This record gives sequence, C-alpha cells and structure tokens, in this order.
Amino acid sequence: MMDYNEASQTPDYEEESETIVKKEPVSPKQPTEPVKRKRGRPRKGEQEKKLLTVTRRSKRIVENPDLQKHHTPEPVILLVPKPLRTLGLGLQAYQTNVKPEPTATLITKLALGRQKPLVVDAERLHTSSTRDKRFTLTTLDVLRQLVNENNPKAMKNEIINESDVLQDFKAHLIYNINHLMDLHASVKDISHDVADVQRRKTEMRTKILELKKQHADVGEKLNRLRNEHNLHKEKQAHFDSTVDALDALKKATADPQAFEETTSISDSVLLRLADVARVYDPKLGLQEQLHIINRELAKALESTTSS
Repeated sequence: MMDYNEASQTPDYEEESETIVKKEPVSPKQPTEPVKRKRGRPRKGEQEKKLLTVTRRSKRIVENPDLQKHHTPEPVILLVPKPLRTLGLGLQAYQTNVKPEPTATLITKLALGRQKPLVVDAERLHTSSTRDKRFTLTTLDVLRQLVNENNPKAMKNEIINESDVLQDFKAHLIYNINHLMDLHASVKDISHDVADVQRRKTEMRTKILELKKQHADVGEKLNRLRNEHNLHKEKQAHFDSTVDALDALKKATADPQAFEETTSISDSVLLRLADVARVYDPKLGLQEQLHIINRELAKALESTTSS
C-alpha cells in the first residue's frame, strides 16, 4: 500500500511530447474560370471528372500550409479517466491487453437459452385479514432482490479497497430501497384509509338522502292527518252546538217561565227570532207554505168549475 503523501505527490498528468508537424502539399492552383456543369441528369454509367475538390479547411489554413498540424493519436494513458484529486490517487495505467472481468449477471440463463425465473424474497406483514390473500409484487421488491443478488467483482487496486466501497454502496442502496418501500406501504395504507372514508362518506350521503325522503313523506302524512283532525273537530263542534240547542229547546217547552228566568235576554231574543223565522221565513216559513197551498187549491177549483 502506498502512503497517502506519496500518492498525493504523484502527478496526475504527463508532459506532452512535442508533436510532429507534417506539412501537407500545397493544393494546385484553382482555375480562374469556373467550369459550368452540364444541364440535366447524367446518363447511366457516365461519370464526370471533378475539377474542384471542396474541403472543410478554413481559408487561413489553405493559404498558409505551415499552419496545418498533423493529427496524431493521443497517448492511451491520457484517455483513462482520472480518479478524484481529493483522494490523492495517482494515475492508473490502462491495461489494453487485459479485458475487465465481467460482473455477475443478475438474471442468468439456462443452457437451452431460456431465462431462469427470478425468485423474489418479499417481506410482508401478514394480518388475520390478509393471511389467506395473495399479495402482489412491486417494482421496489424486484429492485431490492436484484441488488441483493448482484455481487460485482472488484478490480485490483492497491490504494483503496473496492470491495468495501461496493459493499458500503450496496448497503446504502438497500437501506434507501427499504425506506422507499416503507413510504410506499404508508402511502398505500393511507390511500386505503382514504378510499374507506370515501366509501363510508358515500354510504352516509345515501342514508341522509333516504332520511330526507322519509322525512318529507312523514311531513306529508302529518299534514293530511292534521287536516282530517280539523275537519273532525269542526264536525264535533257543530254536533255539540246542535245538542245544546236541543237541550235548550227541551227545557223551554217543558217549563217556559223557568226557562225565561234562567235564560238571558240575548238567548230569549234569539229564541223569539227563531220562532218568527219559522213563521215568516220567505222560503221555508209557515206563511209562505200556506200561500203556496192556497194557490194550488185555487187552481184546482178553477179547473173543476170550468170542466
């Protein structure tokens, strides 16, 4: 293992060697007069000679060929990603001949090419109501199972222990996934509670509507009964007044003097008016009935005498 100070003193780059500048040949002089292209499509199999080659070089480079720089491939070591400077790690050599070892496959395949089934170890809290029910898997369950089965192989590194770093990262990732699963379960429970509250709210609303309808029916029946009661009450009052009048008439006919002494002046006046009305009533009075009988008798006598 290298010391931290020694590792921090290692340079992170190498001095670039002087690149070789290769002069490109000067392009031939361009014709002063541009050659016009023939009109129409060229015939099949016929090719035209291109007198002018268009390049993407700038005008400054074309006019001064000395500025053209020969592009040499960068050293392989400069293409390797550098580690973090805060760790004080030196530049690692890039191994071109050795291929990196592949990591463990998450889901392997059988010899026949078919994919093996993934067995997910899902942790669920069973209750008396959900014991016999079949639970469903979520994406977080599958993701946690894949992370648990993944065992990446660390590369050889003398400065840091990559296996510990990978295990630490794996533990943090599993912890965060478990935290997300707890949040997902809490949100699911809350959604179930909200759905239950909504269901009970709907049931309560229907019950309230039914009670309002029943209340309207009861009010209608109560009004009908109240009208019938008022009608019976009026009939009873009329009957009571008739009974009182008959009782007074009976007493008056039995003992007129005692009745006059016991009755008030208004009652006696009403009785006298009733007697007069019986005689002089224009429709049902005794006098009117006698007049009708007399007229009928006169008509009968005239008919007999004329015959």
